[in-house]
Amino acid sequence: MNRSNHDRQLLKAAVMLKEAYDTTQLPTATHSFPTESFPTEQWQRIQRLERQQQLAEKHGYAVAAQSCRQRLSEQIRCCVQELQQYEMQLSQTLRSQSVPSLQMLYAELQALDDEFVDVEIDRVLKEVVVGTEPIVLEGIDLGRFQIRLSLKRVGVQGSFGVTPLDPNPSSPDDNVSHPHVQGDSLCPGEGTQAINNALAAGRLTDFFLTVRQILLTYNSSSAYVSLCDWHGVACGACGDMVNRDDCRDCERCQESLCDSCSRHCQGCEVTLCNECSETCTECDDSYCRDCLENELCPSCLELEDLSNWFAGSASWRTVFSLEKYVLHGHTVEQTALEMEDHDDESEDTPAPPTTPATTTSEATAKTNTSHATVQSLCLGKVITPA
Repeated sequence: MNRSNHDRQLLKAAVMLKEAYDTTQLPTATHSFPTESFPTEQWQRIQRLERQQQLAEKHGYAVAAQSCRQRLSEQIRCCVQELQQYEMQLSQTLRSQSVPSLQMLYAELQALDDEFVDVEIDRVLKEVVVGTEPIVLEGIDLGRFQIRLSLKRVGVQGSFGVTPLDPNPSSPDDNVSHPHVQGDSLCPGEGTQAINNALAAGRLTDFFLTVRQILLTYNSSSAYVSLCDWHGVACGACGDMVNRDDCRDCERCQESLCDSCSRHCQGCEVTLCNECSETCTECDDSYCRDCLENELCPSCLELEDLSNWFAGSASWRTVFSLEKYVLHGHTVEQTALEMEDHDDESEDTPAPPTTPATTTSEATAKTNTSHATVQSLCLGKVITPA
């Protein structure tokens, strides 16, 4: 776009702004304000957070309840600020500044080109659109933003908004593209009065610079989502915020879990939450429902079958030990087969020959000889009778 066309658009925008200022500055008793000027969305968020806090306290989720209380306090603070602004408009208090002139408004629009690299007039939406540079807060790249000011509703609640161009939304709430921006609404915090004063006086450059400065500044007390939780995910079990890369999803209900709350099936290695996992009644290990049979895991079920087999085998339960076969990795089928082989070998092996009984004299002679030999080994000589 050449300079002359750009200047003509700026002049048309200044004319629309002048008409808007003339309309809003007339303190008539019949003047009414838009119904959307009341912070209805803020109030609904407060009610929703209050319900979440009550549920967290009811189920004993202390961390989640604390997080809800903190977010509730921040939302109440922003709502109070918007209510104050709404009350100021509703009371129709006369501004101390005079109505800005057409020449002043045109000069203000021209001055925007010196402060911002991207300035345009949206002729369809009737807005002044100013682009910012990429915004990085505490190492998190939030991308570029557009600050949009309505030419028809300047000075009225909701007359400006902030739109992300390269959105990098927070993980807890993908509607929050900046700690102080939810949807296209900016929570100006302490900059509310400065914005109101700039718009009231027609100082458009100061208005856009103030909004940009708010975007470049992080205030944890008025943030919709804290930067420390930007890439975090709330654990569905304990409510703690964990980094998305460090959390796990239950493969049954898809609930996000922190490392402390996640469980693993010892059979198929799937990740489970506490509600979707079962415990073996014998060894207390965690398993999914598919890997348990009669509340026993495969290993304990095999041991039970083997124990029942031994209990029914009276001839061999004193010979073979259950622990021996478990330690050597034998299965029930292998154990049974080995026992059958051992039975067959015992039946085929002949009994050892019976040794004939020795006489009393021979036994006495052997005893004496053995005693003499022992004495010889112990003393180094044989004792002869006297």
